[in-house]
Amino acid sequence: MPETGLCGVPPGKPLGLPLQSPRFVHDSFFRDDRPVCKITDQASRRRTDKTRENVLVSGVRSLNTRGDRQFVALRASAAFSADVNGFLGGSLGKMRRDLYHPLRIGNLRLDGNLFLAPAAGYTDGAFRSICVEYGANLTFTGLVSSESLIRQPAASVGLLRRAENEKIYAVQLFGASERVMAEAAARLAPYRPCLVDINAGCPAPKLTRYGAGAALMRDPDKLARIVEAVVKTAQEALGGIPVSVKMRSGWDADSVNFAECARAAVQAGAALVSLHARTRAQGYSGKSCWRHIAELAALLPVPVAGSGDLYRAEDAALMLEGTGCAAVMFARGSFGNPFVFAAARNLLLGKEPEMPDAALRVGTALRQLELLAKAIGETGACLEMRKVFCAYIKGLPGAATLRARIVHAETIAAYRSLLQGFLDSGPESGNFAETP
Repeated sequence: MPETGLCGVPPGKPLGLPLQSPRFVHDSFFRDDRPVCKITDQASRRRTDKTRENVLVSGVRSLNTRGDRQFVALRASAAFSADVNGFLGGSLGKMRRDLYHPLRIGNLRLDGNLFLAPAAGYTDGAFRSICVEYGANLTFTGLVSSESLIRQPAASVGLLRRAENEKIYAVQLFGASERVMAEAAARLAPYRPCLVDINAGCPAPKLTRYGAGAALMRDPDKLARIVEAVVKTAQEALGGIPVSVKMRSGWDADSVNFAECARAAVQAGAALVSLHARTRAQGYSGKSCWRHIAELAALLPVPVAGSGDLYRAEDAALMLEGTGCAAVMFARGSFGNPFVFAAARNLLLGKEPEMPDAALRVGTALRQLELLAKAIGETGACLEMRKVFCAYIKGLPGAATLRARIVHAETIAAYRSLLQGFLDSGPESGNFAETP
């Protein structure tokens, strides 16, 4: 197995792009491919307050024994959360409101820059609706197969159904043929999406073995042809809506080619590039390399959305400030936690992020179940929501006992009964585990 260097790149292999930003100075954040302990604007760079500098010292940690280092927040630490809030409220206080801002993607204008990523099995209409309520500015459907959309269009209706409160939503397509992808994009006309996203990042073998998903990054020319074909269809059949691409850092540590693929996609007409800063080989393990996001944001003339290791509001602030990306895209960090959108917006606007209590978490989960039941029926919704409820209650005292009971719930009434008993027991006390 080849030796892995910084950010998953083999030693001596150049990342290749100078870090520049019209707003921030990144040379003090990354030095010789190694993140250091400062994120500063031009004015605060002159500060000598070591206390604030030390806040971010705790945000840098070793990833493995070979010396890889990556800038990541120590999310489990309440003290770190308070320190980051203090840091942002101090030297970056004047810049924080700039971090949450309207965004234009082609001819699409968004009120803000907090996105919900496409995720198979999670980002259905019910969950997207909840995320919109809590402040997601752009939501993406789950992965829609271009082949299925053409051959069995009825099978994709559930994935494509827009939530009632989704004024703006994006459809993500995956496929390996420019002809099929273009035809599938044309089939989206009745759904009136605001943006079509091309999946060039999913690491699942069921996609990559057919040349779709992250496998497209192995052939940047083919990716460009697909983008060009979908852009042409969007112009002719979808009212000229923008086309975006979601990709990874590369296929593996030996082929980190996000810059080449992104350039090809933009030259073919992509109006937004979203980067999940892990390789296909990493899957969802290890840590994402935010340096890749910073490089891409400095390189491209179109907005870049960053993804990877976004779990808390503080993570969004640190990624936006540290990389210069235009938007952040929450994925796993939003599952069972749609509240992260409101918390991130509040933090970026200089307000105190509010943490949801047990009643709000449980009540929101139940509301998502009811929305899903309207869309697919009670039986299917109760089955689908089992894993989702587990995410909502994760970390609460008594959650393990509740999880063991929820996996047997088959009706909304059963869910309500279990959840009411959980709340009546007082989750903060941890007594639910002893209730019959």
